[in-house]
Amino acid sequence: MEASETLASIASPSISSSGPLTAIDRACEGDRRWFEAHPGQAQRLRRPMAGEFHPFEGQTAQPPLVLVLQIRPGLRVRAGAPLLRFDAGEEAP
Repeated sequence: MEASETLASIASPSISSSGPLTAIDRACEGDRRWFEAHPGQAQRLRRPMAGEFHPFEGQTAQPPLVLVLQIRPGLRVRAGAPLLRFDAGEEAP
């Protein structure tokens, strides 16, 4: 198995029909369908599904947004994206 095939199998695990779908399975399937419907797009910004992300120590909730990058059809990366608020006249950190 080539490295790209290994990465693809890790990044986009196949969804088994033998058990209930998890939040991550549903999110990945929704992203797959969205990119199929929008073939010219390489990124998507969406709200997270309930249970899609587990809070790390010190966090109290899921991220408000999810950034999905499609590297190539069938290979996508998801990351929680925090919302940053800047007041007028304030510089970004």
